[in-house]
Amino acid sequence: MTSTERTTKLSTLGRDIATELRKLNPLRPWTFVEPTEDTYSVYLRNAGQARIYIQFDGYNEPTRLTVSGYLHIGKNGQYVEVYERGADGRGWNRASVPIITIALKRGPEAIAKDIAKRFLPEYLRVFALAEAKGAADAEYDGKITANLQRLAKAAGENVGTEDIRGRGEVRKDFTFRVGDSRYYTVTASAKDCSLKLDALSIEQAEVIIRYLKSGKI
Repeated sequence: MTSTERTTKLSTLGRDIATELRKLNPLRPWTFVEPTEDTYSVYLRNAGQARIYIQFDGYNEPTRLTVSGYLHIGKNGQYVEVYERGADGRGWNRASVPIITIALKRGPEAIAKDIAKRFLPEYLRVFALAEAKGAADAEYDGKITANLQRLAKAAGENVGTEDIRGRGEVRKDFTFRVGDSRYYTVTASAKDCSLKLDALSIEQAEVIIRYLKSGKI
């Protein structure tokens, strides 16, 4: 089977499975996404970011279909790992997206029913956990940004929101200058911050120490 033949067969099967899944749950329809090039897997999506990936178990004469799910919904398309409490309420276990295989000879209708029964309930449960984690992470980053910009304003600095090191993370620190040669670094978290104050004059250190000891904070 060539890559083009594989893509064509997977696409035909994906369209048929999507049709059968819509019959099973018309309120949450799944739509087949047409591939833009030859591929080893194709996917279905719903109104959100959830995706059902399907691919053959072999290259030449596949007999089974492998079904897996999508969790690359983090910042910059990162995979989101989620954990949940153990059954005994202690410890944390990684919540994994299920992977199932289904015999191709069963046909699109039976395959769709198997996906709806054996795959979707757990996948959508884990996906919801991933979405909640993403929202919590975004809220946490927002607090860091708000704190950093508040401190930057006090220092008379204008800082951006993205990490200047280009890692796609929220920016957490900035440096400001006092006088001609003294530079200090502020690092913010969601709750507080740290201020690196090396190279202080004795007089500056005295003022800061007395202020901290005064209990006026």
